[in-house]
Amino acid sequence: MKTSNNNIKWFAAALVLVLASCSKNDAEISLPAKKAAASSELISFNVVAGTKAVEEKTTDTHAAVAYYLPEGYSFPNDVDYATLYMNEQAISYNMVNDNHTTSSNYFWPEDGGSLTIFSYSPYEQLKDIVKINPNVINGVTIPEVYDINEHQDIHFMIADPMINKTCNDADNGITATYRSAICEIGSINIALQENHSTEVYKLQSVSLSGHYTQGTYSNGWTLCGEACESTVLFDGEEKVIDADGIEAMNIANDSYLMLPQVVKTGKMFLNVVYTITTGQTVQTIKMNVDLRDYLKEFKAGNKYSFDLTIEQTGVISMSPGMA
Repeated sequence: MKTSNNNIKWFAAALVLVLASCSKNDAEISLPAKKAAASSELISFNVVAGTKAVEEKTTDTHAAVAYYLPEGYSFPNDVDYATLYMNEQAISYNMVNDNHTTSSNYFWPEDGGSLTIFSYSPYEQLKDIVKINPNVINGVTIPEVYDINEHQDIHFMIADPMINKTCNDADNGITATYRSAICEIGSINIALQENHSTEVYKLQSVSLSGHYTQGTYSNGWTLCGEACESTVLFDGEEKVIDADGIEAMNIANDSYLMLPQVVKTGKMFLNVVYTITTGQTVQTIKMNVDLRDYLKEFKAGNKYSFDLTIEQTGVISMSPGMA
């Protein structure tokens, strides 16, 4: 069949129109497959602690997800053009190289493109809870309500986002700096201002009340639910209190994990119950220490210690610190 010159001209004009209307993504980006874009440099991680509370956890198994952008594009401005390069992977400690590596090998792009990597820890306990979202500053979210009282064995950490990277920082990998997304009460001590010759003081219980234990996470915590009526921190065999002081926590994990939160006046208390025995007479004392008198907020990454003193007047004073 003979094609007219008019038809040819119309087709050419239409083709030019289509190309001219292509978006930045369609016209300029030709994304190679993962294998085609890969170099011979293995992606590995040099895990370091960004907060003191996670120093002993740097050899844990973490999770990492990588997004790819072609040369000339960068996070976060061009996040809409990013494509998944490495799906969520467990990165485990390699004792030989003193770094963390994925179970399957992934390599850096060799075409001039860059990777932005998001990471959290611990992987196994949080893989069904955490969701990665590249539109969030650190890429890590917990969209469903998280109750920290139900996860006292999980120290939730988030790595600083590794943005627009093209290679490892050093021989042992790209630096992944982890910071605690929660805080904790690491120790509580209680002492008498001075010993008493005729009275015996015994600790019965210590609890925390008025704090929030539930929240969702996206660029920080959003607290929800009701304030907790009581979390027991010491409720075991009674202990004699003297001027030297005693440890007043006996919970399973040695510290109490908390969501970061502001402390408001008259809302959050450390509740102490002790007895005073004089001869055959036993008196039970209940003291509620308003934490706002000593602390403005519980900050992520901090591990708190509380030193309580039972003064001669019977009032309990407190000196907060960092464990």
